[in-house]
Amino acid sequence: MTTLNAGFDDLHYTPFLTRHRLDRLAVPGFVAAIWAGILAGFVPEIAEHVRTQGLSYPLIVHLHALAFTGWLILLSVQVTLVETGNVAIHRQLGVAGAALAGTMVILGPMVALMTVSTRFGTSRWDPGFLSIRLSVTIAFAVIVAAALLLRHDAAAHKRLMLIATIQLTGAGFGRFTHIFFDELGGAGWWGFFLHGSFEVDLLIVALGAYDIATRGRLHPVYLPTVLALWSLQATAIMLYFSPAWTAFTTHLLGH
Repeated sequence: MTTLNAGFDDLHYTPFLTRHRLDRLAVPGFVAAIWAGILAGFVPEIAEHVRTQGLSYPLIVHLHALAFTGWLILLSVQVTLVETGNVAIHRQLGVAGAALAGTMVILGPMVALMTVSTRFGTSRWDPGFLSIRLSVTIAFAVIVAAALLLRHDAAAHKRLMLIATIQLTGAGFGRFTHIFFDELGGAGWWGFFLHGSFEVDLLIVALGAYDIATRGRLHPVYLPTVLALWSLQATAIMLYFSPAWTAFTTHLLGH
């Protein structure tokens, strides 16, 4: 028994390091990359739309854009508050963040259904794309919910919030990076992945690589979250190319 106890005493559990001196640069860097992907993807498209058609977006699209922009601003503010030691204010704003996340989960599918439906009869009609839009919303809802449940674990909370937001940016990155990837992958699964998911996944992998470089290991929540997210991405893309899914979504949209 003495020998057994001595063996356990030799096992030292090292908690995951909540703070590292490089976090002050790295975390804002990830937030800046999120902003860059969204702005590079959407600003040129919005500018062209306004130039040719004015502000003729449906009200729900304006609300969705306002909510999404508000989320990115709130994320930036929350990161700044933590990095400057204002944790109490950060926690108070977390209530607003939870409410805003819930609003986005509602608005996201509504905008997706409306946008796809209004393209019926045009060259942009693509009902199967609902699998992508809905999977992004589902992932956001589940990961943010997990982040809120683990809000007292600062390291887990931070990583889950970053992953939840990063995976929302596929639409922005896809609008921008297609300039470079149009000749790659073709029109199949691989091409579809390159036009939206690849950039998001690369940023998520970079987050994991950063933890390995600064902590020597991944945070316990990282791998299960990322594997589940990638499984959902793969399922959504397979559904997109499924004739049965296209038929189902066409019927769902009333066409």
